[in-house]
Amino acid sequence: MHELYETEEPIRTLFLGSSHCFRAYDPELFTELTGKTAFNLGSSAQNYDTSYYILREVIKKHPLETVYLDMHYKFLFVDREGRDLVQANIISDYMRPSLNKLEFLTQTSELKQFTNRFLPFRRNWQRLSDLSYLRQVWEKKQTKAYREYEPVVLEQEYYAGKGFVFSNEKL
Repeated sequence: MHELYETEEPIRTLFLGSSHCFRAYDPELFTELTGKTAFNLGSSAQNYDTSYYILREVIKKHPLETVYLDMHYKFLFVDREGRDLVQANIISDYMRPSLNKLEFLTQTSELKQFTNRFLPFRRNWQRLSDLSYLRQVWEKKQTKAYREYEPVVLEQEYYAGKGFVFSNEKL
């Protein structure tokens, strides 16, 4: 999300979807082959409604022409209570404050989840007395990678830019 907000290059093509999306569609290769600028905003366990709110965030600033939505079929049947809130929290935490973000939070959350969704500092409050956990969080947030929004990738992967994660892993 940070890279999206910081890019000045107009995005013409957008890729949205779950984990296989951000590992499959290389915006640089797409631009090379088509001449149209692209960006990949796929994310792990991304649901259809999350894709919708991400799309709304992109069209505020970029003149989109084409959107590719590549989702796993299982996300058609996931209700608000059954979703992976860790992934939704990651996206909402990095969305800039706006009415779109507010609507995303209210429409993709159950009422009982509002406190943790709207007040990220309250998450994991049960661990406030766990000094090793607090030390671990503090150390992570002091790293250059955290401060510079470097993506977290697995050992077999590397971040190639514009939302794309390259992997040599074979199925």
